[in-house]
Amino acid sequence: MTPRRLPAPKVSSAPVVDIGATKRAHVLAKKAGAAEAIAGERQRIADIHELFDLGIVPRTDFYAGLRARAVDEGWPLDGARNILMQAMSGEAEPAADWNTVTDTAAVRVATHQGQLPPVVLPDRGQRQRLGGAIQQGTDERDKFADGVTHGLLVRAGVLEGREDIAKAREGGVVGKSLRTLSGDFCRMVGIATASLSDEDLAGRALSYRTASGQTTSDFTNILANVANKALLRGWDEAPETWNVWTRRGTLPDFKRAEISGISGFTGLDEVPEDGDISYGKFTDRKETIQLVSYGKKYRMSRKLIINDDLNALGTVPRAMGRAANRKVGDIVYAVLDGTGPTLNQDSLALFHTATHKNYVVAATAPTVATLNTAETAMALQTDPNTGEALNIKPRYLLAPVTLGNTARVLMAATYDPAGTAGTFAAEPLQRPV
Repeated sequence: MTPRRLPAPKVSSAPVVDIGATKRAHVLAKKAGAAEAIAGERQRIADIHELFDLGIVPRTDFYAGLRARAVDEGWPLDGARNILMQAMSGEAEPAADWNTVTDTAAVRVATHQGQLPPVVLPDRGQRQRLGGAIQQGTDERDKFADGVTHGLLVRAGVLEGREDIAKAREGGVVGKSLRTLSGDFCRMVGIATASLSDEDLAGRALSYRTASGQTTSDFTNILANVANKALLRGWDEAPETWNVWTRRGTLPDFKRAEISGISGFTGLDEVPEDGDISYGKFTDRKETIQLVSYGKKYRMSRKLIINDDLNALGTVPRAMGRAANRKVGDIVYAVLDGTGPTLNQDSLALFHTATHKNYVVAATAPTVATLNTAETAMALQTDPNTGEALNIKPRYLLAPVTLGNTARVLMAATYDPAGTAGTFAAEPLQRPV
């Protein structure tokens, strides 16, 4: 019997795989992934603790439990911050279903992302008991705003008193730049700043809004408050005189309005025996007035914070305040320039030579003679109703800068400065009338 010949074994062309090396690479990748996950989890926990360690977060058992849940249940930082802000604002909306937790009515609050487990907040009674702690957080923000405002006013030179400087130093704001203060603000409201650039930090501080949308304590309002105080300081510093001799009024809106004046009462008549007393009358005079607004814009951008530009908070607003006061003065004194506005009562200019007799075309420098002419014209102004002289006494003498010293010498002189030496006549303006 002839033995059968077996076929030769086929040789595979597939590459040889080193199972041992592949297994080692898999183990290394698994370890690297685990290390990365561990590092990420550690960073998340650290961020959660940093969030709850902020000074605005009340130190109560409720918030301690909220911290523990955020750590143990894997809440992301943004979700934890959102829930914390809702809890501190006290404005959470109750869900349709009520639950009982330790025999206490509670409401469930959902996050904006809808991914986190529901958080149980205290009922209204508990919130009232926690109100002091929540108010403490609000007071902390207000305290920060007041301290930064005062410190920046000192740095900008708006406040220069010793007490103001001492108060700013005690608050620890004098030596801090705007970038540092914006970082302090962001951390106070729960914004992580470790990875933010100066520009991002400035942008976050300027665009921050509270969880309820309020802006009463945001960084933008702090800077605006500093600028407004500097503007008012500039208004007060402006060397204007219009407010010395004018009287201020108010208008409710920008519509055309009327200002009324009542004439004098008609003269009294002799009452005959057993006679009747007749009625007197007034005459109304009305002039049209209208409120007008003037303004200019000035932009405060993030570059102000990055460059620590205190001129934008102090010098520029002060100059704007002086410009605003100067604008009012220009408008007021424009009424005295020339013949003035036309009056409704007689359709004549305010200063009119023939009818009103209060205007001299060929004016000269003030002297005893010219002031006597002006005083006489003022005293002989007549009442539109009775035609009798009003005997008005002047209180102020308005003179241009070029004649300021001449007017002051004339008003302070004991004798007429225009008189001849040795025969000076007494200055009539110094004698009471």
